[in-house]
Amino acid sequence: MKMIIENEQQINIKRAKAVLLGCMFLGLFSEILLAPFYPQFFSKVFGIQDYSYTGMYIFICRLVVVIISPVWGLLAKYIDAKKLLYIGQAGTALFTAMMAFAESAQQFLLITVCLLLFKSSYMLIYPLIIELSGHKDNASSVASFHAVYHASIICATLVGGWMIGLSNPISLFFYAAMIDVVQLILCILVFRGFNHKPKKEESQPVLPNKKLFNGFIVLLGVLFFTIMIISNVIRPFFTVYTEELFKSSLMVSSILYLIPSVMAIIAMPFIKRFCSPTQITKTYLVSIFLLAVSLLMQSISESIYLFLIGRMLFGFCFILCMASLDIAMFNWKKGGIHLNFSIIVSFQTVGELVSPILASFLVKIDGLVMPLLVASMICVVNGFLFMIFRKIMNAEQHQNKWIEKELYSRRGLNGEL
Repeated sequence: MKMIIENEQQINIKRAKAVLLGCMFLGLFSEILLAPFYPQFFSKVFGIQDYSYTGMYIFICRLVVVIISPVWGLLAKYIDAKKLLYIGQAGTALFTAMMAFAESAQQFLLITVCLLLFKSSYMLIYPLIIELSGHKDNASSVASFHAVYHASIICATLVGGWMIGLSNPISLFFYAAMIDVVQLILCILVFRGFNHKPKKEESQPVLPNKKLFNGFIVLLGVLFFTIMIISNVIRPFFTVYTEELFKSSLMVSSILYLIPSVMAIIAMPFIKRFCSPTQITKTYLVSIFLLAVSLLMQSISESIYLFLIGRMLFGFCFILCMASLDIAMFNWKKGGIHLNFSIIVSFQTVGELVSPILASFLVKIDGLVMPLLVASMICVVNGFLFMIFRKIMNAEQHQNKWIEKELYSRRGLNGEL
């Protein structure tokens, strides 16, 4: 009987994880559907020709995410994350539908800000997936997340080009809202009567004079911040760079642009194999070194085939770096998984916020190749920061073992008394 109940619980967990991954795919899909085509969208729908408006729009959107994400993480310390997700999905559906009826660019921007206040709750999905796994196989959960994440990017980029060609592309937001409603209903159904809760760790005594560096999550955030710059600083002028370098068509440049996302999906079994907690240090340092090499290859290559190899190496190593940092984050027990992840999301979003500005500055200095060269230099900085990060992690693990030993010792004494 006990075995039947356990098997049923495992089936429920797998079903819940599948639904959450589906929600993440659809949520990201609708979010980035127009991302590469905002200038064309604002021109076609609202008659805005000024590209600076697109820059302002993206800046405001990312700033909202930076500010709001930690709020959802903090709320998750006191309110069930699933209930918060329901609220976020409901608000997302409402404001996504309202976007379809925006009559001006100003209304569209205001509704977008309201939408992001709720859609930022989607950052709760990733930690929920990890919690459902019970931290037993974080590498597998992380691999699944990144595979679905990048599959969504590929699909959204392809569909976005079709969407912008429609006579009234803004009307599709209404249908996107219907998909948000379906997500909400599926989550409510799959979690109804679902009693799975992560096991709480046994509280440990606070011992005097043994407090270590408590900025662990901040240093981890800086690692995420720098690696997001590495990824995003090369994006704004990438297609222009490849068109100029190889005299290629927009289609060829778009394919080269998407290759890292394809490699992220291919890398899924390698994440499970090489990103276990015992292998994180070696995997990360080798990957960040090869990431720098791949960026240099792209900056000096005059052959499209060598450039292609550089893009493939970049995508493969980048996803191993991201997965390693994700696993290190989820293995950190203090602060709460949702709050920690929300802080990391803010660091990542700041990196995305800074990258286009940095890219523009670098291109003005010394041409289109500069973002690639600077990104490779940032890889070296990131590698040194990671070595500091590992020293702190090792010291924390050593303290935890000491605490555990002291706890058992005190319990032994209390037992004798």
